[in-house]
Amino acid sequence: MDDLISGAAEALKLFLNLPFVFFGHSIGALTSFELAHRLRRDYEVEPYLLMVSGCRAPQIPYSGPRFYDLPQDQFLEAIERVGGTPKELLEHTELMQLMIPLLRADFGLDQTYAYREALPLSCPIIV
Repeated sequence: MDDLISGAAEALKLFLNLPFVFFGHSIGALTSFELAHRLRRDYEVEPYLLMVSGCRAPQIPYSGPRFYDLPQDQFLEAIERVGGTPKELLEHTELMQLMIPLLRADFGLDQTYAYREALPLSCPIIV
C-alpha cells in the first residue's frame, strides 16, 4: 500500500492546487482513504470530499481467508467463491493470464492492509 500511495501522491502533486474529490470502491476505498491522509501529511491539502463504497472501515482488519498468495489453481477457485468475476472471464485462459497478477495485487492490498492511527480527515466522508 505504501508504494502505491507514494506513487499516486507524487503523480498528483502538480495538481493539488485544484479542487478535487476522491471516490474509491472496494480496495479503491482503502487506497483513497490512505491517499487523502498522505496528501494531508506531505502537502497539507485534502480532498473536498472522500466517497467510499464496498469496503470495510479501515480500522477493521481483514478477517476472511487469505488467498492472494495461493498457487494459481487455488487462487482462481477462491476468486470464483468470492464472486464478482463472471465465470466466462475465469474460463478465458489467455485473458486470465493477464489479469491474475492484477487480481493478486488487488487482493493482496486488501488482505494485508494494516490501519495506522491518524488524526481524522477534515473533509466530509460519504460511505
